[in-house]
Amino acid sequence: MNAKTLFIGALQFLCLFILMYPACAQDSDVARLYRAQFIDLHANAKQMLAQADELVRAAPTDASIPNLRQQITLLRNHVNQLRDKSTQSNQEELKNGELSNKTFLLVSAGCDEILFVLQALDGFLDTRDRDFFGLAKRGEDLTSRLEQAILAVEQDSSSVQESPSLSRGMGL
Repeated sequence: MNAKTLFIGALQFLCLFILMYPACAQDSDVARLYRAQFIDLHANAKQMLAQADELVRAAPTDASIPNLRQQITLLRNHVNQLRDKSTQSNQEELKNGELSNKTFLLVSAGCDEILFVLQALDGFLDTRDRDFFGLAKRGEDLTSRLEQAILAVEQDSSSVQESPSLSRGMGL
């Protein structure tokens, strides 16, 4: 069993664990804000994935790769900030004696997955090795499933039954 398989298995377990966690009865304004920010950051990551593929296929110029790397670094910083805020907000709810907020947990996990995609894109740009691009695509697939789960929480934040599509999509 190689490291990629173990890593993907661990991510799948984490996602299932989060989905089994009870949701709060109502999502707060902060949770809604983090959800919106995550969706925006995810859209940016998808765009960078497409740009990296096009760039490498088109024989990049000396200036094009550093420009994309700068965009990736900026996005990485924003994703890290959202992950930290979401994690901190969840910890504050726990300190107040409340259950974990499912949106905060999913946003944090989604941010980790976006960071994985960006790291794989860096490897792809460094080496032009399609294996790194394949890892980025697999990470993007999981990120999309996490986004679906986050949106399901928005539709009915008190229902844990809304999210099984994530586990079905992973073949579990």
